Amino acid sequence: MNDMSGGELLQKWLDNNRIWNFESNTKNLEKVVNLLGYRDSAFGNAVDDFLNDNPGAQAAIVEWIGDHVDKVSEWRENLEDEVGQDEEDDNDGPG
Repeated sequence: MNDMSGGELLQKWLDNNRIWNFESNTKNLEKVVNLLGYRDSAFGNAVDDFLNDNPGAQAAIVEWIGDHVDKVSEWRENLEDEVGQDEEDDNDGPG
């Protein structure tokens, strides 16, 4: 197994544990972060702790949202509403 990359090891673990998708809930993601050593604690849950320790994972999620926001009309509408409010606030300055 030493000749396998980290990604290959993870994929083997996912296959061995029959984790083939991450739809509908976060249970499978919880299993992955538990594998990495994160556990629920009095300070938060394992996924929160993982995300707090790994800002790159947070950035990847935000990037994914940006790549998919046009496919979810509610997300797009919420962003348009919020950006529209920001622009109105910017135009309400003195003058």
